[in-house]
Amino acid sequence: MTDRSTQRRRRTGATALLCGLAVAALAVTAPAAGAAKPKPTKPGPPTGVTATAGVRRITVAFTAPASNGGAKIDNYRATCTSSDGGKKRSHDGEKSPIKVNGLTSGKTYTCTVSAHNKVGRSDESAPSNAVTLPNVPGKPSVTSVTPGRHSITVAFSAPASDGGSPITGYRAKCTTTSGPKHHGQHDGKKSPIKVDGLHPGQSYTCTVSAKNKVGRGPASDPSAPVTPTK
Repeated sequence: MTDRSTQRRRRTGATALLCGLAVAALAVTAPAAGAAKPKPTKPGPPTGVTATAGVRRITVAFTAPASNGGAKIDNYRATCTSSDGGKKRSHDGEKSPIKVNGLTSGKTYTCTVSAHNKVGRSDESAPSNAVTLPNVPGKPSVTSVTPGRHSITVAFSAPASDGGSPITGYRAKCTTTSGPKHHGQHDGKKSPIKVDGLHPGQSYTCTVSAKNKVGRGPASDPSAPVTPTK
C-alpha cells in the first residue's frame, strides 16, 4: 500500500514539474500583454532625383525613400538652388514629379527633395543633375536697310544664341534720328521685315530683336540712317 502511495506521489510530482516547465516556457516566449510598439521616426531621404529645365521652372522627379519611418509620408518638398546667383525656390507636393516655379532664366540649378511624415521632415536627398534654364535670345545683326514708299525693309541675321529655347519671331523697329520723334515697327518670322507707316523725308535708324518662350531679347545695334521715300 505504501509503495502504491509513493508511486502515486511521484507521478503527481512529475506531472506538476512538467506543467511548471511548460508555463515557464510560455512566459519566456509569449509577448508581454500591452507591450509598446516601436515609435515611428522621420522618413529616410528620397533617392534618384533628376531635374528637367523649363521656362523659369524645373520639373523634379524622384523615388520615394526606402523607409517611411513607420508612418505614412504625407508630403514631399523639392528645393532648387542656383550655383550662379539665381533665386532659390521650393515647392511641396504629394508625389513625384514636383514643378518648382519662379526660378531665374539663364541660371544653373541643382535640386534636392525631402520627405515628411507626422514625426518630421527627412534629411535632404543627394542633389540632382545640374541644369541651366533657357534665357532670352541674343542680339540679331542688321545686314541692310532699304528705303521704300513710307517704309524701310530691314534685313538681318539671327543671333548667335537662341537662349536655349527656339526663336519664335522677330521685331524690326525704325526710329527717327532727329526732329519730331517717331517710330514704326513690325513683327515677322524671318528676314527681311518691312516696316510701314514711316514719314518720308525723315531719317531713321532701325534695330531688330528676337523672341522665344522666355521673352524678348535685346535689340541689335542700330543700322545706318536711311530715309523713306514719298
